[in-house]
Amino acid sequence: MVLLTLPELIGHLHPLLVHLPIGILCVALLAAWLARRPSFRYLAPALPLLLLAGLLSALVSVLTGLTLAGLDDYDPGLAGWHRWMGIATTLGSAGAYASYRLAGWARLRPYFLAALVPLLLITGHLGGSLTHGSDYLSRPLATLFQAPASSAGRAVFAKPLPDIQHAVAYKDLVQPILQARCYSCHGPSKQKGRLRLDQPEGILKGGKDGQVLAAGRPEQSELIKRILLPLHNEDHMPPREKPQLNPAEITLLRWWVLDSADFTRRVRDLPQPGEVRAILADLQKGLPGATGTPADLPDRSVPPADQQALAALRQAGAVVLPLGQETHYLSVILRNAPAFSDSSLRLLLPLREQLLWLDLAHTRVTDRGLRDLAQLAGLTRLHLEYTRVGDSALAALQSLTHLRYLNLAGTAVTGRGLSQLKNLKELRNIYVYGSRVDRSGWANLQRWFPRAALDSGGYIVPLFATDTTLVQPPPNK
Repeated sequence: MVLLTLPELIGHLHPLLVHLPIGILCVALLAAWLARRPSFRYLAPALPLLLLAGLLSALVSVLTGLTLAGLDDYDPGLAGWHRWMGIATTLGSAGAYASYRLAGWARLRPYFLAALVPLLLITGHLGGSLTHGSDYLSRPLATLFQAPASSAGRAVFAKPLPDIQHAVAYKDLVQPILQARCYSCHGPSKQKGRLRLDQPEGILKGGKDGQVLAAGRPEQSELIKRILLPLHNEDHMPPREKPQLNPAEITLLRWWVLDSADFTRRVRDLPQPGEVRAILADLQKGLPGATGTPADLPDRSVPPADQQALAALRQAGAVVLPLGQETHYLSVILRNAPAFSDSSLRLLLPLREQLLWLDLAHTRVTDRGLRDLAQLAGLTRLHLEYTRVGDSALAALQSLTHLRYLNLAGTAVTGRGLSQLKNLKELRNIYVYGSRVDRSGWANLQRWFPRAALDSGGYIVPLFATDTTLVQPPPNK
């Protein structure tokens, strides 16, 4: 439990209190306009009281806003304009109230009331821009004539990337994700925790709690760790009330961080494991799989998952993500819950209808515990990399007839054990790098899994025709 200091408590009241003067003053302006008509003259006596209430609530909002400005890091220019416009709105409401109480001010009443209209609009717009980004009002207009999004990911990659191998990984893949999911709190208008993610310099610098990026180590990078925290955790990012990253977006971010988090390298220059290749292919074609709704979702619909079962999983450290806005199928990520063990696997069983993607990488599951996975017959993707599983665990996976992706990197699995899965006709990607699979038996694996891409590591970046080859003469002797 986090205890707020008195200034923090006062400052955090601003978003709540700021709506009071807006609502009260809008009602006062509407009443003043209607009171000019004979049939609404009865509203006139209420106007001084409404304006006084608007003045007092505006004053309290300004005071709490000034306190909040000292707690969070907002864009100085935008915050300054918002501050002065808020003060101007308060002074305008004070003048309007005085015009009803002071006889000499009555002739100024129309001017004060008229001035309140643009003051309220501008102050409210600036406040929304500070909280939600500078394109808060223009964003809906920009997408007005676009096709409706099928999932949250559509807002990130709304158009195909036809030449994706020549795209810059950060600029064309990573930055759009950060812009859609992170800039509202860590962008040019607001830097919560003194962290700015809209510039490479800001990402490398980190925030008040230190660096957020550990190049080559996604599990040690706060940028990735906080995304994978359970939704109920107060450190989870983005906050639960904001749009969350979908599995494809998380995969792309981890991939970029894992490969040194370089800001200039092109996609073609980076190793591309099968899961990443599939997402890149979908992005290039503009298919749903790249934008949050997997293209291989089952045709049949399933009921919503049991909420108590979801709560128990999240309590155990799981990140549970929907695989689309219009489906109840789920992805469960446990790689940030290293204490998750065999006894915890039973928490997954109530989700046997909804669970399609399961990530158990770096957990404490063993061969004995994986027997429970046989009941999750709908699984299509399974991460077991760097767990304590071996050949005997694979026997439990023979019933997963829909499995398309299997990651066994860094495990004790051998080629002989892998042969137990040769009847899984849907398998398309198998990862065995760092395992005990012997390259001498590679021909057998290719015969057993003719439709699957087998990945043993040792990536080689191909030379493209457009690449430049520099030929230098030998040094003079």
